[in-house]
Amino acid sequence: MSKKIIKNSILIFFITIFCFIIVEGISRFIYNVKITKIKNYSGSGCNLDKKKFIPNCEIKIKRWENKKQILYKINNNGYRESSLPYNSSNKINFVFFGDSFTYGDMNNEKENYVYLISKYLNSLKNVGYQNRGFPGLGFEEIVDKIQNNNLDNFNYIIYGMTPNDVYTIKIKSSKSEQSQTKNKKDFFEKLILLLKSNFKLRSLQAATAIMLKNDAVYKKIWEKRETKDFINNSNNSLFESRYNFIEKKLKLLKKNKKKKLIIITVPQKIQVVNHNLGHFEKSKIFENKMSVICKNLQIKCILTLNNLKLRKKINNTHFTVDGHLTPFGNKWFSKLVIKDKNFINLYK
Repeated sequence: MSKKIIKNSILIFFITIFCFIIVEGISRFIYNVKITKIKNYSGSGCNLDKKKFIPNCEIKIKRWENKKQILYKINNNGYRESSLPYNSSNKINFVFFGDSFTYGDMNNEKENYVYLISKYLNSLKNVGYQNRGFPGLGFEEIVDKIQNNNLDNFNYIIYGMTPNDVYTIKIKSSKSEQSQTKNKKDFFEKLILLLKSNFKLRSLQAATAIMLKNDAVYKKIWEKRETKDFINNSNNSLFESRYNFIEKKLKLLKKNKKKKLIIITVPQKIQVVNHNLGHFEKSKIFENKMSVICKNLQIKCILTLNNLKLRKKINNTHFTVDGHLTPFGNKWFSKLVIKDKNFINLYK
């Protein structure tokens, strides 16, 4: 009897391993990864360091959530290539600042919202733009660039601001608050960060992506992450301190730059999830806080989710695990921007 049990256990073990190999193989075939290095690349792709790109760099990358390879082309100035480049003869010239959402991570240049809203305006007036977005930049670094860069040749300075920019602000907190924040970085936070990295089990990544497509599941897991208290929660002092810091920092901008500045709020997936689940006020906490700041400082702001119809659900706006806007998400987001009165005033 014991030999039969052992034999069956070994058989079940090998069948399980075989099935796992099949599932992993199918997952790797569907969610494959590919890199094509074209020119001037380094070990970090087109990144020279954490704040600069290698000029004239070209690389194609397909991450596991991408359906195709994405071309990342950096021009001789060290910015992502523009199909509507700056030209002094243009009626309007934009310069865009922001993080990876503005840079257009996981999207071709013509799929990115930066190009899409510029293209729309170009159909009405001659428009050019320069994309100075860079992955990983936080609020302080972006505003410092706006403050210190020579932007005299541009008519408008566009800052694509995400709720995550609030989280990146470093504010001194009490020891009890630091302890609470540290404790929140638990299993769920580590799991999401692991799945977004070069994790080898593609089947687990795929299974997680499928599971997180359910809005209720996504919300439940996301709210266990460390970042939640600084994006969608106003019940702690750190949350308020960060928004106070944003207002003080923007207030210090030079007068001519503040006059040119337009802040566009770029939604993250959790905001769309809250909207779909009917938590409309919670989905707009970021917009509401920025609305007050923009009004106080008399800065033009395009609060995109305020242009969204309340009862209309939206899906596939963001890559489920990675979190960046999909090509569809960029189109959807661009339409929200285009219908805003502050955008319409640009071509009146």
